[in-house]
Amino acid sequence: MAKEAEGKKKGKSKLIVIIAVVALAGVGAKFFLLGGSKAKAATPPPPPKPGEVIDVGDMTINLADQATRYAAVGLAVELSATGKAEEVTKRMPVLKDAALKTLSAHTAASLLAPTGKDQVRSELTAQAQEIFGKDAVMRVLLTQLVVQ
Repeated sequence: MAKEAEGKKKGKSKLIVIIAVVALAGVGAKFFLLGGSKAKAATPPPPPKPGEVIDVGDMTINLADQATRYAAVGLAVELSATGKAEEVTKRMPVLKDAALKTLSAHTAASLLAPTGKDQVRSELTAQAQEIFGKDAVMRVLLTQLVVQ
């Protein structure tokens, strides 16, 4: 009877050891597959470094209002660190044409609305990135906006 009790204790201890090994293996696999620490996933990538700013110049544009309204707009292009000013400057008339088309579709009220300038900036930035390449242009800046 003593042998039987001793055999049951050995069986239970073997079972506990096996469960502990499986649990540790599971935890190890989790850290291996998920990359271990959550601090790595929470770190955002560094923002791209800005490059040179090229002044596009001022433009006077007829707005889409029923009454004759004008806007005097100054633009500049902020290049990324990899953007080349010479290449962008050569193709600047293409951006001016796109800006003229975009801005003349707006009304005075839409430009003067609280989100109007932000909308124009994002539209012009999208056009500049399409023309010059997404890697070359970070954003288009409004250096002046006067509506009459």
